[in-house]
Amino acid sequence: MSTLDTTFLTIRNVIAKNPLTGLSIQEGYIPVIEKQGALVWKNPYEFLSTVSIPTMNMTFLQALNSIQPGLSSLSTVFYSTLEWRMVSSVEGLSNSGYLRISNLYDSLDRLGTRGYISTQTLYNCINKLGDLKSISPSFSNVGYVSTLHPGEYKIYQSSLGLQGNNLAQTVNALAPNFTPSAIIDIGGFSSHIVGSSKMKIEVNTNVSVTHTGAAQTTMSTFLTATGQLSVIGTPVVMTYNKSSASMANATFLLNSNDIQGKNMLQLCHSLDRVGTLETTVPVLGGIHITLDNTD
Repeated sequence: MSTLDTTFLTIRNVIAKNPLTGLSIQEGYIPVIEKQGALVWKNPYEFLSTVSIPTMNMTFLQALNSIQPGLSSLSTVFYSTLEWRMVSSVEGLSNSGYLRISNLYDSLDRLGTRGYISTQTLYNCINKLGDLKSISPSFSNVGYVSTLHPGEYKIYQSSLGLQGNNLAQTVNALAPNFTPSAIIDIGGFSSHIVGSSKMKIEVNTNVSVTHTGAAQTTMSTFLTATGQLSVIGTPVVMTYNKSSASMANATFLLNSNDIQGKNMLQLCHSLDRVGTLETTVPVLGGIHITLDNTD
């Protein structure tokens, strides 16, 4: 190791080397005098660690002015100070004239008294969706799904086999008398019947009728509940003026009042003059039922 002691020294070019690696000192490093006059090279960012914020009350501009000239960047030493001030600003919204949390809760709680829907009214609306006319007459023609029968608002369909008996050469159907034939079991639909239910029953009746001579004749096919005489729904009526006639199918449209509480329906027939009746409802698949709860 060699030293040079001189009062004046002029150097044209100096190439500094890292004594540990032998590589040139990186660009931008600054020579700094350490202990005992030793010269070391420092990264400019190392100087930022000496920048401090004396008090938490110092303003941002004062903090900037406290940084020594010549530094090209600002350290994240301000993070803790800025974070504290930002939290204070958010918490201080109520002191700046903004809505307070307690006032917000109070406002939400009082929506019902400010012209908005109240909690009780909201519950009543949902609970009465199936019968909105009870809330307001203007809803009398509007139908919504009732919450009384969740899951039932769909269409159910099924084909049934023949129960009861087909008619063969029956002559005692002169109105107001009538004669029964097939039995229609709708018991499997009973648990799905709701207030809006509509049931369509399609029967391959294959009715044939014969008379002695041609004359104006009315033949009716209709439904009753088993063991009862009252007609359910609208009869299927056919009028003709000849000695014989036939009807392949009969369709009945019933509402919930027609079928509520009934498990067995009876297919019946009548004539307004003497004649013989025969039916040929297929043993399997001759009766098709659709229960529609979607309306």
